[in-house]
Amino acid sequence: MLKIANSAPKIGIPSVLIAIVIAGCNSQPACPTNATRANDQSAAINQARNEVATSIMPGMTNDEAGKKVFAKFPNALYLGSLIFEREKDTSEKKPLGFQSYDLGNEVHLVLAYHQPGGPAIDEGAEVSSVEVVTFHDLARAIPPERFSDVMMVNEAPSLKSFDPAQLIRVCNVLQSGGKDRAVAALRAYVDLCKLDTVQSFKHNLDEQRALWVARILFENPDGGPLPALRLGVALPAMDSQVGPSVTWPLYPIVVDCDIPFTLAEGYALGGQAEDPKEYLDYCVRNCRFRDHPLVPTASPYRSATKIVSGDAWRNMFNNDAELMEIGKMSLAKQVMRASIRGVDVRELRPLDQLPDVKAMEQLRWSCKSQRFE
Repeated sequence: MLKIANSAPKIGIPSVLIAIVIAGCNSQPACPTNATRANDQSAAINQARNEVATSIMPGMTNDEAGKKVFAKFPNALYLGSLIFEREKDTSEKKPLGFQSYDLGNEVHLVLAYHQPGGPAIDEGAEVSSVEVVTFHDLARAIPPERFSDVMMVNEAPSLKSFDPAQLIRVCNVLQSGGKDRAVAALRAYVDLCKLDTVQSFKHNLDEQRALWVARILFENPDGGPLPALRLGVALPAMDSQVGPSVTWPLYPIVVDCDIPFTLAEGYALGGQAEDPKEYLDYCVRNCRFRDHPLVPTASPYRSATKIVSGDAWRNMFNNDAELMEIGKMSLAKQVMRASIRGVDVRELRPLDQLPDVKAMEQLRWSCKSQRFE
């Protein structure tokens, strides 16, 4: 793994350490122990709370608070906003708008607003409260025996910040625990996402994470494509007929040399998306649970380059040069996340203009650390 910034978020299991036995590898991944994970988490959130308390306070404007966040946490990632309409005939002064930032190390900063100002939170809107949260705050909503596995599902990437290496690590841990345990964890995670809209937003929960994990863990016993996911129209725009096929059997996930990428960064939806639990039910009834972990045999850069060089790639975008370039930049961001710790991928670059290409070409998957090194 190349290093150019802070270390990547640690991946581990907070209450039960599962040994991952990988064919051809005699050692298990270097996951932190329970005590180490708890200590790291406690230290990270205490540090974040101390730094937030001295710099970001109620009464600040949205604009002032945002500048303070990035001054104090240069690698913070703005995750988005959530706004509710004020109910008529009520004098209750409750937060109507929220903003969330990822501070790293699984710690999120949440700013609340009583008067967000409109369909978007105005720059001049005043912060009404400041909160630093972590996934462990949700422990009471999760059966104790499932907590470690559900937390692992939450560490799978979302489409908007897809990291192939992260998905590999999560899938390998869940695969090692067996089908029943993995399915129970995925279902419990989806249930958690549906419990409370505000809490789901604060903790950046995303029920679609369960879909990407299931897409890897379950296989068609006949070797053919899996059913299409009913999520809407994929973005960036592709051929409207694109879906699971012999070429893209796990669409929108594509796996090359055991490295999973996404061909979509999101979906435009006019109705209601498919419930991930419905897809899980299908997998349990009709699919085979994979009997071996993912063990990449190439670097992310080499795999992505191979994907974009074929006719299937050009056909997917109807040979539209502009759309193909957007798709390549999406893959480039995924390559960067999988290859370089703590990388900032907000600046778009094509695959052939990524930094340290020669070094990235030589990266290989480590069965011990579960990273590209």
